[in-house]
Amino acid sequence: MYGLVNNSLKEFVASNYGVETWNKVLKKSNTDIDFFLNTEPYSDELTFSLVVHAAELSQTPLDQFLNAFGEFWVLHTAEKNYGVMLKTLGDNVKDFLINLVDFHNKVILMYPKMTPPIFEVTNIEDNAMVFHYISTRSGLMEFMVGLLKGVGKRFSIEMNIEKMNSFENGKYHELFKLSW
Repeated sequence: MYGLVNNSLKEFVASNYGVETWNKVLKKSNTDIDFFLNTEPYSDELTFSLVVHAAELSQTPLDQFLNAFGEFWVLHTAEKNYGVMLKTLGDNVKDFLINLVDFHNKVILMYPKMTPPIFEVTNIEDNAMVFHYISTRSGLMEFMVGLLKGVGKRFSIEMNIEKMNSFENGKYHELFKLSW
C-alpha cells in the first residue's frame, strides 16, 4: 500500500493513543521506517503488521480498530488529501457513493502502482442501494464498513450498513445494503 495509508495510520494512532504507542507499533512491526513517502508503495505485509500491532497495543479488537480507522480515513485523510476531488463526487450521500465508483480511476493517475479496490453500486433507490466492495486484499471488510460510516458522517446522516454476502473467487467481494 502507498505511504499515505501508513502515514494516515500513524496520525490516527498518535492522535488517539499517543506518539509513544506509535513508536511501540513500529518496534513490534520490526521496522525502522518512521516517515513514509505518501506517493511511494510499501509492502502490504508492512501495513498489515502496523495495523495489527496498533490494534493490539491500543487494546482494541482488530475489527473495531479497522472500523475506526476507516472513519478516520474518510473524515481526515481523504478530506485533507483529496478534498477538492471529493467535492466533485456529489453533495448528497447517494450521488457521492454512485460517483465513488470512478474515484479510484482518478486517484490511480497520481499513484500508478496502486491496486485499488473496485466499488460498484446496484439496486439504487432514493434512500438505499447495494454497495459492492471488490479487492485483491483480504481482511479489510471492517475498514470498508468504517469508510462507509465516515461517508455517512460526512453528510451528517446515520447510515445503516447491513452486511449481505461475501464471495471469494480470486478476489474478495463484499456486498452491503446501505440505507439512510
